[in-house]
Parts: sequence; C-alpha cells; structure tokens
Amino acid sequence: MRAQRKNVTENIDDIIAMVPKLTAGQVTQEFDWHSRQLRLIDAAIQQANWTCDVEVESSTMADFKA
Repeated sequence: MRAQRKNVTENIDDIIAMVPKLTAGQVTQEFDWHSRQLRLIDAAIQQANWTCDVEVESSTMADFKA
C-alpha cells in the first residue's frame, strides 16, 4: 500500500493511494467469517440468558418505579 499527498491549495489536498485489489469472493469470505463469529457470540449470550438465574439485590432496583 502506497499513498502520496500533495497540497493543491490552502484547504485542499490531492491524495493518491495505491491499495491492493480485492475480489468479491475475498470480501464475501471475510464478511461470512465475521458474521459467523457474531452469531456464535449471540448464541452463547442467549444460552446464558436461558440457563442462568440472576439475583438482584433489593438496593439495586430501589429507584425503579413501574
């Protein structure tokens, strides 16, 4: 990855960047991997939500008004 920055005027810069080209398949593969990781995290949270009981101290909910 290379970049070059030139000052055109006082407030405007001309930026030229050369970045590696990605294929649509590479982008889709990365997206799918991250999506799977998020689904696994969500499943773990949901499992903990259904299998764990949370005991709340009475002072914790003292300010709550229905």
